[in-house]
Formats: sequence, C-alpha cells, structure tokens
Amino acid sequence: MRKKIALFFLALSQVLCLSPLVQAASFSDVPESGAHYDAIAYLADYGILEGYSDSSFKPDASINRAELLKVLVLSFAPQPDSTKYRNCYPDVLNDWYAPYVCYATEKGWVEGYSDGLFRPGTSVNKVESVKMLIHAAGLETDLPEASETPFSDTNSTQWYAPYL
Repeated sequence: MRKKIALFFLALSQVLCLSPLVQAASFSDVPESGAHYDAIAYLADYGILEGYSDSSFKPDASINRAELLKVLVLSFAPQPDSTKYRNCYPDVLNDWYAPYVCYATEKGWVEGYSDGLFRPGTSVNKVESVKMLIHAAGLETDLPEASETPFSDTNSTQWYAPYL
C-alpha cells in the first residue's frame, strides 16, 4: 500500500503545477523529451488526466481545486456517480467537476469555505495539495502530533505544518 502511495505521490508531484485536463503523446505541448512527459503519459493512460479540445495540455498552467480533486478521486476511488454526487455547494451544481468535489467532500478529503462556497476554480498551492493528497490516501492518522519546522520557508505553527 505504501509503495502504491509513494508511486502515486511521485507521479502527482510531477503534475501538481500542471492543469489536469487522451494520451500524452497526443498533447501538442508535451514533447516526449519533456521533463514531465512520463508522469503525464502515465496518468493520461489511466484516464486521470485529459487534454483540452485543441490537443494541448497547458503544462505551465496552475491547477485549481476542481481539477486536483478529479486527479485524486480517479487515483484513489472509482468514478463517482454523477447522479448522486452533485449540488453539494451553491457553486458546485451539475458541473463536470461536481462528482469529484461532492465525493471528496462526503469522504472528508476537503471542505468548503466559511461562506458555504467551495470555489472550484481557485488555484491550489502546494501545501493545500499535500493536505488533499494525504486525506485522499487515508494517511491523516499518520500525522505527527507536534510538528517541527520542516522547511525553511514554512512555519511550525501554521495549519499545514503536520501535513508537511
């Protein structure tokens, strides 16, 4: 199980700064010699990543909350039923991402903001991505009780410290 999670995290870490949206070989902007080609190809082959209608992948674009949840849900769970998983936030109704957001919310992987919205189009930063990944992988019980400052640009008193 841990090896599977480690392999997934390696692949995910390669694409966290990418916008997930067909086969990597068909992406016009992802050359086979590119640094992220293998990770993108692997996840695309399993239907976790898709490209845009113009055959691009946009590897330099940021990833948003809805896109990351699609990657996580399809990596750790079966395709959620779109008739069951919808209308879970005022801004998540019947959209393409509704099954992923609503499934992840039901499983406790994510939550909305205090105003009741989910904000699916909001870009996700690295610590938010790590937290979502840890919850999706079911590793939240392995979090340390007390946290040291894991990196020079982080703070051990912040909400994200145990996840790092």
